[in-house]
Amino acid sequence: MTRLFIRIYLGAVVAVLVAVGATILIIAGGFYESIESHIRSIAIIPTTHIRTEISAITDNQTRQSRLSALAKGYGYPVEIVTEAALDFDTRERALLLQKRELLIRFEGRSPLAYMALTSGQEILKIGPLPTIRPMAEKRGWIALVMLCLLMAGSMFVLVRPLEIRLRRLGKAAEVFGRGELEHRIEDSNTDVVATLGSSFNQMAGRINQLVNGQQELFNAVAHELRTPLARLRFAIEEIALEENKQAREVQLEAANTDIEELSELIDELLTFARLQHGAPPLAQESIRMKELLDDVKESVKILRPEIRLDFVELDFVDDVYCGDPRYLRRALLNLVSNAMRYANGQVNVYCEKNHGGFVVQIDDDGPGIPEKNRQQVFEPFARLEANRSKDRGGHGLGLAITRRVAQWHRGSVEVVDAPLGGARFILRLG
Repeated sequence: MTRLFIRIYLGAVVAVLVAVGATILIIAGGFYESIESHIRSIAIIPTTHIRTEISAITDNQTRQSRLSALAKGYGYPVEIVTEAALDFDTRERALLLQKRELLIRFEGRSPLAYMALTSGQEILKIGPLPTIRPMAEKRGWIALVMLCLLMAGSMFVLVRPLEIRLRRLGKAAEVFGRGELEHRIEDSNTDVVATLGSSFNQMAGRINQLVNGQQELFNAVAHELRTPLARLRFAIEEIALEENKQAREVQLEAANTDIEELSELIDELLTFARLQHGAPPLAQESIRMKELLDDVKESVKILRPEIRLDFVELDFVDDVYCGDPRYLRRALLNLVSNAMRYANGQVNVYCEKNHGGFVVQIDDDGPGIPEKNRQQVFEPFARLEANRSKDRGGHGLGLAITRRVAQWHRGSVEVVDAPLGGARFILRLG
């Protein structure tokens, strides 16, 4: 027997015993009254007969002989005692001596019958009288033992499958804890244990996804850091060997560019990490959207001066949005600079109010994004082939950061086809 079965069984037995005890206490008074009434109805005839037989005999020896004969005939003790020898209360004395009625008393577990003789000072005592109580109690104990055995069998049948399934769940957790992240629980039932197993599978799937995502992220970070570090190492070697001052300055400029690229990558990694693991502390401030967009325009227009950048339909001069200006500026910068990076000659930015929030659309006339890749571009370090490739710059974290910022501001971001022929990114802020 397992500890789970023993605990449940003992708990059930204790509950049954408490219920039986409470029931006995509730019905005890009426139960004893019923027994007393039953014994009185049985004892009244022999007691009256014995009193009649004894009252007519005056000789003490003859009386004792008659008492013995009557006791033998009825099958239980019969004797005469004095009223002073009996420890009766006032109610019992009044019933016995004044009303001259039959009195039934229990001494321990045995009933006795008392009736006053005609002299008034002598009391006829009969008993202990036979009752059904010993047999009933014996059968009651037998029934209780059988009930406990029946409960044990029934509960074992019910608990054993439950224990097996719980052990399977525990073993699955142990296997998962050893690193086998693909391990899952198969349970076709619909009870609470199956629900627990389903929750475990969901948790395991989420953990597996996070671990794989972190592994991919680490691999991508290593790859992204390796290229500028290799260029920086090569530039340092070239500087050490270069004697021409002008050539050294060119090499220094290239090294400085690589350092800036590393700094930007580290900054984006830190930002993404803060957004990846729960909502960061957001500074809820009133932001004038037109001023924020104007600031973004000034920051990105120097990226590619040959690209025409138009901010259109910005007619909500005094409208404000409550959010974190630092993260919102970062999200808008990522979207607009991404459009500038891939545009052929034109980028348009639209903004309008929408149900208490804002919708910002950024269009470019670049190569666009195939529909099958439109979710992939929001993953960290996502790279598309052909026209939207590494030679356009960036680290592959900007759009992932933008999506997180949008989510923490009760919004979303998506990409569709733009009227200009390229990609349209739509940022919704709730």
